[in-house]
Amino acid sequence: MAGTASTAASTFLHSSSSPALKFRVVAQCSVSRARASVMTLPHHTVHLPTFMPVGTQGTMKGLLPQQVKEAGAEIILGNTYHLGTRPGKESMKAFGGLHQLMGWDRALLTDSGGFQMVSLSALSKVTEEGVKFQSPYDGTEILLTPEESIAIQNAIGADIMMQLDDVVDVMEKDYDRFKIATHRTTRWLDRCIEANKNPQRQNLFPIVQGGLHPDLRATSLDQLIARDAPGYAIGGLSGGEAKDQFWRVILQCTGRLPPSKPRYCMGVGFAVDLVVCCALGADMYDCVFPTRTARFGCALIHGGQLNLKNREFAVDFRPIDDTCSCSTCTHYTRAYIHTIVTKYPVACHLLSVHNVAYQMRLMDNIRSSIIEDNFPTFVQDFMAGYYKDRDYPTWLTDALAAVNIHLKKANIHNQEGVPTSAVSNREGNINQETQKSDKGTDQRSDNEEREVIKTKIGAEALEDDELDENDIIKGHFWDHNSRILKLKQVGYKDAILDDYPDQEKAGQAAGWRAALVSSHSKTNLVLTLSQLTGALMALKVKQSLTQDQDKEVRELLKEVEQKVKMASQSDSPYLLTFMKQEIGEAFEKEIEEINTSHTEVNMESGLISSTVSDGAFSPVSTNTAATTMTIQNQSLESEANSISVLQNRVQTLYQSCGLDTTQLLTTVFHSSH
Repeated sequence: MAGTASTAASTFLHSSSSPALKFRVVAQCSVSRARASVMTLPHHTVHLPTFMPVGTQGTMKGLLPQQVKEAGAEIILGNTYHLGTRPGKESMKAFGGLHQLMGWDRALLTDSGGFQMVSLSALSKVTEEGVKFQSPYDGTEILLTPEESIAIQNAIGADIMMQLDDVVDVMEKDYDRFKIATHRTTRWLDRCIEANKNPQRQNLFPIVQGGLHPDLRATSLDQLIARDAPGYAIGGLSGGEAKDQFWRVILQCTGRLPPSKPRYCMGVGFAVDLVVCCALGADMYDCVFPTRTARFGCALIHGGQLNLKNREFAVDFRPIDDTCSCSTCTHYTRAYIHTIVTKYPVACHLLSVHNVAYQMRLMDNIRSSIIEDNFPTFVQDFMAGYYKDRDYPTWLTDALAAVNIHLKKANIHNQEGVPTSAVSNREGNINQETQKSDKGTDQRSDNEEREVIKTKIGAEALEDDELDENDIIKGHFWDHNSRILKLKQVGYKDAILDDYPDQEKAGQAAGWRAALVSSHSKTNLVLTLSQLTGALMALKVKQSLTQDQDKEVRELLKEVEQKVKMASQSDSPYLLTFMKQEIGEAFEKEIEEINTSHTEVNMESGLISSTVSDGAFSPVSTNTAATTMTIQNQSLESEANSISVLQNRVQTLYQSCGLDTTQLLTTVFHSSH
């Protein structure tokens, strides 16, 4: 161990206000705030920093508790709200707690149920007494008070319990709402402390609130630190805020929280975020991302992730990661997983095993680098593996610079693309299938660039004869797809947004409205209708439908067909939108004049594309098209809402057939080209 780290270790002795927790810092990075420590709990000793897999209802989807243990997890997370609803507090008492129920003999942390104020906001109402929920299972009303939250967590028997806090959506604009929540969280903490019936065996962590407001965060820190808890959590983040805002809150909190107590950063699970937050001084993390993204066919590797749905893996007989020793990588190939991914539950199981093992290995490597006082070099190598052109986002460089780690574009890879610093058991796979490096410089050939694109958007899109690869390489393909589809294609969308279905639908509807009325719109409306038609026809051909499902398919096809016919009419709002796309900025002024004066504008003779006939656009004279530009934006917005409704109905129909959104997307891609 380096001398500086050793000196730091002797500075911090174990300190805790709880008999159920002992905490000791064993090494401190000599440059940043990163630290390695040991937290001793009633059921297990946990080595920090650590990542906690999420078992919302006492299980990690796709994994057995023993497999989570074999992956290296020392502590997992359960959810008070869901466990309190099913199987319920009394059943938990009868089982002897969650450890007994699920056969888990290591440490356990339970969330308080506060997060559901945001994720189930449509079903909840917050008062000073507590939170009233409408059960998503049977519709009954549930009142979750601080006292009831602790009673449920006492029954669960968690080593670490979280206080019930007043959680506000981080994107909320009302400052006064955050102010109320900050002070209410402290009042609820006092009620939680009073309600804890088992302080000798169960620790209670407060949660720092205050949104993105430094003054409110400072107030919350002052109030919670005064309660001298055994550990503290940083809450109210990872809800869609900008990364530049996110890291500043973490930095502020870790700078104030007691160095002799563990610091838990709630809801963080992406690899880059984990490395950054460790540098900023946090110790504990949780997120559903590793297991959720596994359900959509994505494997985590050093440098990003592999979308194993892509055809390029059909004959790839390598393991997911040849440096990984998990049972999936030991026994199965990418080709095997490709054949079953998103089709059979075993694929979710295999990928979940690997993804959890990846997270555990990442935290082990971070911890080892801190103990060796080599953490800054580890960060340089790790980030170079993720951002292979070293074009780091500003938030990332700013966050690390705040703790004296300055990312550089130096040659830190050998010719095989493996980081040169030797951290024990470090990830060595730099995702060479998406990019090759020549002596540290980013010099990709066209073929290599094609492989990068294939990894991002799926090989099936590239293999269509009518899709121009040059356009794809130039980025034109992306321009004609919404960001939500891009995220969907690489697996992130389903991994992240499943907890926010209402917000996602609202966002999609808003996006359609914006796309349709914008003079810079890239949305091809006729293609969208064709995609919906293809998705519906695929159901009729490939699925055994019930009578009701078949009726819904026929009704939807009829409605889509009517819109396709409307698209060919001269007064169609679709045509106006397409003209805006084709003409661009040069004609924007004329469009505005027409919409305001309702006078016809003379245009040079020519042809533009507008309608679909046998898969090709039919020409329409620009003189005819000019008259269509008097259509008002209200009509476009109405069509946007109408299309959004159709899309949601198709998605609901797919779900009723047991098909997920990734299968819908695949159908759309195959049917639309």
